[in-house]
Amino acid sequence: PDDVTAFANFAEAALELFEKGKIDDSSAEKLVQTVAIDPYARLPVAILMAYWLEKCEPEKFIEKLGKIAENHPDSDALALALALAYARLEKTEESIKLIEKTLDALEDSDSYDYGKNYVELVVHLSELYVKQEDFEAGVDIFDRALSKKKLQDNFKIRRAAFIFFSQKAEKRDFSLFSGWKERRFYRKMMESFEEIQRIWISDLSGERDSRKLNPFELAPVIEAGKKFDLVENVEDLVLERLLENPITSKT
Repeated sequence: PDDVTAFANFAEAALELFEKGKIDDSSAEKLVQTVAIDPYARLPVAILMAYWLEKCEPEKFIEKLGKIAENHPDSDALALALALAYARLEKTEESIKLIEKTLDALEDSDSYDYGKNYVELVVHLSELYVKQEDFEAGVDIFDRALSKKKLQDNFKIRRAAFIFFSQKAEKRDFSLFSGWKERRFYRKMMESFEEIQRIWISDLSGERDSRKLNPFELAPVIEAGKKFDLVENVEDLVLERLLENPITSKT
């Protein structure tokens, strides 16, 4: 049966990795077979990605796993790994097409759990949209992501939204004839910043069940916020964390 074959191939490659600290081409092929049988298996994908990226052969990873991803667009782990391989090759358009297809497929799933891989895909896609200056597509992707209740308190996706909208935002006086897009992005940027503040304060008060946020995670917000005189606001958040737990904050 396919499941038995997939497990046997993975077990053999995993044993080689454990004993030798690395795999060879033969084991890599066995892992490709495993992913072909089970495209949702995250560990084999991670091992293969590390193997071919360490060899500086991202094109090999794409060659071996690209078709599998094409046939299984709802495999978030496979899509994320391939997107990173495309990034190594600076193939922006291919990466955008892949992630968009995956996000659409996940939207159609009734049982998908919007977790870490989904967040990473959205964040990476937003960065690619900035490179392509496709800001309207970025608005849509964040609107879709943040419509998911599970993601509304996700610090990383709120931070990514803030950074994305800051690229095009301008604080302008109202005019019927110009600047409407810049004002719109400024409004969305500030909404994102307010959510970052809310999540940070909630984290400090212990209302969140997830891990404690680290002050270093605000560094990109400080950088993007310089243009909008938000640095002092961010520094206040950092200070709150330092006062709450100075020892933890140093690590």
